[in-house]
Amino acid sequence: MSRVREEATRLLNDALFVLWRDGKVHRAGDVLTATATIGDVTLMMREPPHRLPKDAEPRFRAGRDANPKTDIPPKLGLDIRKDGRVFSVLWRGSASLTIVRFRRGEWEAELRRATLPPA
Repeated sequence: MSRVREEATRLLNDALFVLWRDGKVHRAGDVLTATATIGDVTLMMREPPHRLPKDAEPRFRAGRDANPKTDIPPKLGLDIRKDGRVFSVLWRGSASLTIVRFRRGEWEAELRRATLPPA
């Protein structure tokens, strides 16, 4: 795994932790989003990462009715914004991380501090 991919994975995990702990969930039609803010840094996770056409059929089923060849979990997307989009990734499961945008900056330290327990 490349160093950039390792860093992106760590940042994704940190962002998911903050979203799980502090996030607000919203639904707009077929799109489910969770958002959280850390100062002037905004985190947003969405499922699916793009709006689905109204006639799209769901492709994900779980449990006994699932077919592992055709019933795949939805792809997820995460954006981090600070004065514009600084980090954007897409993933499905643990092995399919796609880095769309990764602009280094102070936001990384802000996100990391947000995951630490209170002193």
